[in-house]
Amino acid sequence: MTRCRTGLTSDEQAPLLERLDLERLEPLTFRSRVGAPERLRLYGGEVAAQAVMAAAATVPPDRRMHSLHAHYLDAGDSRLPVLYRVRVARDGRSFSSRSVEAFQDGRQIFALSASFQCEQDGLSHQLPADCPGVDLPGPEDCGTGNEPLRAWADGVMTRLPVELRFVDDGPLLDSSLGVAPRIRAYFRVRGSLPDDLPVHEAGLTYLSDLLMISAALVPHKLSIHDPRLFTATITHSVWLHAPLRADAWQLYDVEGSWAGGGRTLSRGRVYDADGFLCATTSQEGLARYSPHEAA
Repeated sequence: MTRCRTGLTSDEQAPLLERLDLERLEPLTFRSRVGAPERLRLYGGEVAAQAVMAAAATVPPDRRMHSLHAHYLDAGDSRLPVLYRVRVARDGRSFSSRSVEAFQDGRQIFALSASFQCEQDGLSHQLPADCPGVDLPGPEDCGTGNEPLRAWADGVMTRLPVELRFVDDGPLLDSSLGVAPRIRAYFRVRGSLPDDLPVHEAGLTYLSDLLMISAALVPHKLSIHDPRLFTATITHSVWLHAPLRADAWQLYDVEGSWAGGGRTLSRGRVYDADGFLCATTSQEGLARYSPHEAA
C-alpha cells in the first residue's frame, strides 16, 4: 500500500492517517510504519484499525466492511512495527471474508476476521434513538465533563489523535455503587480524512475501542487508570450498518452490561448527527482488581 495521497494540507490532514499508512511488502503482507520513541502498551484500537486497512486492500473495490471480530492475544510494544498477514478466506458473489494475523518480533499479538459485502437493497429498520441536538445536547454544547473527567479526557486526547465530548458530566471517574453503567459521548478523529471508505471504516474501528471497559467500571467507582486495576481488551467486535465519516462527530452510547471473574462485557451503539444507527460494537475486557495495591 502506498502512502496516503489525500489532497489535504499537512495542517488539515488527520494525524491518524500516518498511523493507518501501511507498507505493502507482498500482496497479502503489510507492515506499519510508525514507531513511538518510548515503550508504551500499543493501543488496541490502532492495531485493529491497521488490520482493517490491510484486509480492505485485498478485497474488490465495490465491497465495504460490514463486520469485524478481533482477538487480542498479547500486549504490543509501541516502539516496534507490526507485521500484518492477510489470508483470503473467500470471495463470493456478494461477500468477501478475510482473516488477519498481527506479529511483532515473530510473536503473534492479534487476530482479526472481517467480512465485506457489495451494496444491496433489503429490509430496513432501527430502534428509536435520541437524536443529537434535539433529544440530547449536540457536541458543540458538551464539554469534557467535570474536573477529574476533564483531566482523563485531556490525557486521552493528548496520547491519541481523537476528540471527545461527554453528553453527561457523568460518573466515569466520580461514581458510586448503583449508578447505571452507561457512558454517552461524542467522538471523532482529529483533523480531516480523505473520502476513501476504508479509511473511515478503520477510523471508526480506532475510535470504537474507547470507553468500553470504562462503562463497566462505572458502578464500582473505578477508572481504567486506577493503580489497583489492570485492564486490557480481550475481544472486540464491530458491525457497520451504514457509511459514516470518522472525522465528523458521532454519538457513542456505551453500556457495561456485565462484570465478573476479572472480565467485563460492554455493548455500544454509534449514531450520526441525524440519529441514524451507523454501527454496533461489543467488547469483552480484562479488569483485574487488586484492592490492596497502593492507590
